[in-house]
Order: sequence, then C-alpha cells, then structure tokens
Amino acid sequence: MMIDHSVFLLAPADWTLLAKGLSMTLWLTLVGSVFTMLIGVLLAMVRFLMPPPFNWFGTFYVDSIRSMPLVLYLVLIFVLLPVPPFERAVFAMATFNGAFVAEIIRAAVESLDETQFNAALVLGLNPVQVFLRVAMPQAMARMVPALINQFNTLLKDTSLVSMGMLELAKASNILIERSWDEAFKVILIVSAMYFVLCLLLSLFGQVVEHHLKPWTRQPA
Repeated sequence: MMIDHSVFLLAPADWTLLAKGLSMTLWLTLVGSVFTMLIGVLLAMVRFLMPPPFNWFGTFYVDSIRSMPLVLYLVLIFVLLPVPPFERAVFAMATFNGAFVAEIIRAAVESLDETQFNAALVLGLNPVQVFLRVAMPQAMARMVPALINQFNTLLKDTSLVSMGMLELAKASNILIERSWDEAFKVILIVSAMYFVLCLLLSLFGQVVEHHLKPWTRQPA
C-alpha cells in the first residue's frame, strides 16, 4: 500500500535531512553564542580597563567589524583560516557578533551610576572585580533584550556559513534542488522552523529579563 506523503508535506527522508540540518543549526547557535559572549565581555574589559593605546585596539576592532558586511567577513575567514568548517564557522560568527555584544555591554555599563564603582574601589575591589561583580550583574539586566536580539541574528546567520556543513538552510537547498515542485513547501517549513526557534529564544530572554529585574534598581 502506497503512503501519501503529501499528508506530511514531505517524505520521511526529507524530514530526516531537515532534522540533521536543524541539529547542526542549533549546535552552531549554541557554541557560537557562548564564544560570542566571551569575546564580547573580553572586548568590553579591554575598552574599559586597559590604558591607552591598548583600549584603542578594542575600539578599533569593534568599529571595524561593525562597519564590515557579514558576507565579506565570512569569505575572508573561510579563505584565510585553514581549519575544519565547524570551527571556522564558529570563529567567524563569534568574532563578528562579539563586536556587537561588546558595544551592547559598553552602552549598558555606561548607563549605570558611576558612584557605586568609586565606592567599590574604595572598599578594596580592583577594577576587574568592580567590572565583573558590580557593573556586569546590573548591566546584564539592562542588555538582555539587545543580547537576545543579537543571538537571534546569530541564529539566522548560521544560514550563511554552510560551506562544508549541513545546516538547516543547506538542507533546504538540497531538497529544493532535488525537486522544484517541493520548493514552496520546503521554504514554508524551514521558515516556520526559524520562526519557532527565534520565538523560543525571545521567550527565554523575557524570562531571564524578569528574573534579573531586581538588579536594575539603582542605589539611593
């Protein structure tokens, strides 16, 4: 008895291919987000804590990356960096999005009351401790929406790093190349997948923002 795959929109083998692409997209997003955050924090620390000319490097790096198209940056990394595709993709996404995260952190920290930083220094904390233990917890609550937006961007950027990897966009391209008759259904399904992933990430950000609200209270 023949099974009508149209009921399920796609054949089981096609769903399997999309599932493999989805898993790679999620893994790229997770690993890329972790390293993006680490690079963003390190760049912010360089800009805030290092004396000239070292902090100038942080500012130059952030401004240079923010002025460069992502596709051009990806081409440079993929041509110049002789490492496996996954590591190359993570490096490219983390170093690119890390510059934007550093700017988000800078804006959030500079919005805080500076008197508490001076008080922390008087109490014996060094500048690194002040940044990590006083500034960052409060700044984190303020920059959650911007960070979630940046991580949403990173999630969608994984569709541009499919050289040598089977991520969600690459899997959809393979299915479309196999049968143009299925193109509309494939695009619709993959678009829905990206929408759900971004929606879940946004909901997660709202939960985190709610729990961090007490940190937004400024001292009297």
